[in-house]
Amino acid sequence: MTVEVGAERARRGAVSTRHGSDVDSARVRELLVLFLLLGAPADATEYRVGPGQVLGSLGQVPWESLGPGDLVLVYARPAPYAEKFTVTRSGRADARIVVRGVPDPMSGALPIVTGLEATTRPGLVIDNENEGVVVLGGGARVDYLTFESLHFRHAREAQSFYSQNGSYRPYLYGAGINAIGVSNFVVRKCIFEDFDVGLRVGPNATDVLIERNVFRANGNAGPSSNLDLGVLRARVQFNDFGAPTPAADNVRDASAGVVYAYNLFRAGSRMIDFLASSHFAAPEYQATTVVGNLFVKDATGLLDPIVKVEANAAQRELRLAYNSFIGRRAQVQIVQVADTAPGLRLGVINNLMTRTQGLTFCDGPAAVTHGANWGTSGLVGTTTPSVTTFTALVPDLFGSDAGLVDGMGEDFRPTSTSPLVNAAIALPAGWEAPIFEYRHQAASVPRDGGGALDIGAFEYGSPLLPIEPVEDAGVRVEPDGGHDGGDGGDGGGPVGGPDASVADAGVADAGDDAGRPADAGNAVDGGGRATGLAGWRLGCSGTEVPFGTLPLLLIAGWLGRRLRR
Repeated sequence: MTVEVGAERARRGAVSTRHGSDVDSARVRELLVLFLLLGAPADATEYRVGPGQVLGSLGQVPWESLGPGDLVLVYARPAPYAEKFTVTRSGRADARIVVRGVPDPMSGALPIVTGLEATTRPGLVIDNENEGVVVLGGGARVDYLTFESLHFRHAREAQSFYSQNGSYRPYLYGAGINAIGVSNFVVRKCIFEDFDVGLRVGPNATDVLIERNVFRANGNAGPSSNLDLGVLRARVQFNDFGAPTPAADNVRDASAGVVYAYNLFRAGSRMIDFLASSHFAAPEYQATTVVGNLFVKDATGLLDPIVKVEANAAQRELRLAYNSFIGRRAQVQIVQVADTAPGLRLGVINNLMTRTQGLTFCDGPAAVTHGANWGTSGLVGTTTPSVTTFTALVPDLFGSDAGLVDGMGEDFRPTSTSPLVNAAIALPAGWEAPIFEYRHQAASVPRDGGGALDIGAFEYGSPLLPIEPVEDAGVRVEPDGGHDGGDGGDGGGPVGGPDASVADAGVADAGDDAGRPADAGNAVDGGGRATGLAGWRLGCSGTEVPFGTLPLLLIAGWLGRRLRR
């Protein structure tokens, strides 16, 4: 239902008896099928917020009482929503709570939610309220919750907000979303801009999907990042991790059972920093997968490593496969292992590693299994030979030219004569092979090598632009979180793309807090690939449908035939 107020809601909710028992069977059948398709309980409510809607502000949403199947639609407007909120109750596997932005119909600009001078509705208690614009699970754990298509902006330690009691408080390591205790949690197609930490999930978090988001200009002079993850089981895919502030890492990870797939990582002191984890005793901690990503390491970050492993290494196998590592600074280390973290098992297979000088494969205490990587001539295996050992599955390849379409212009696909073409080898049992490629911005294309795959994150002859969904082909039922393609962004290279700036988000900007005009970007599209989380999605509407609903669709058809008799 759509939220109404007072007598109007009662009038619309009343059941007409004007025709007595002469019920229109076709209408009954239509409503039944619609209910089953939505997969939501009968009392699920839709709250619409924004210009011309019933609710004019985020504070009018009853956040404390949202329940299974409830949908909050936040409509774009020229001014940001300067309001903090939380969700304290859980959805269900068959009826998630969804908070979704509705882009501007003309520009595609997403609604902006800012923490700068943000207010909190009186009486809305938010645990750990100074840690973000949206804070979840600081008290009770929140399950089956989705955020999508929102632009979060501004919540730094130098900035402040108004608490529910009217007091004026500064942020403490502010985040766009700080999800402390969550499970079956999805963040999709959002922008996180200008925070100490863009998105923080954990440490009391399980089963998380983070996909098709854009991160930019997050971080501070201390331990900080675009993404801070401390999760048991997570998948991070199709995201644009733009340059954080110079001292910040791009991603800080204290998780177990995490997969990083088909993302763009640009700059950062460390691009992924694997930290000590409270989940290190979990079986999932034994394997961490990094597959099909593009890493562009330039001079803006303070440190040289692309990936660093800080702790708990003896329990972990780090699997790097089919990634493209592009070095654009004087010295680049692909992997650095801290001296205090011995015992790492590192697998490095089918990766592209380029740099004109100063490129090192792995430094620190690790047992490295490698093969079929392509590296620029002069690549140094290690500067710590006493603690780093190497076992080759097959020889690695070296040369002066990887044969890319336009490496300086951000098109890292191989040409027909590239030494990367068909040079990859089969991965060990249990490793994840790539089935997509990243595309600018926060989008993808299917990866099909027609048999043998190429080394690196991209295939020769793969489509230049993201694959657009065919929206006029009827309702499509797709795996939750999967591949709808997406827009190529509002400028820049189609594969890597330039650094994500305010004017080049791939997701249009509705204007900022100071009233500057919006850019004309296009909304990021996404969805359609199995991710391990329960649920399916109707491709045209984005409505999430649980697996258990599919048999009900058959029942709906049977009932429809019975009603027609």
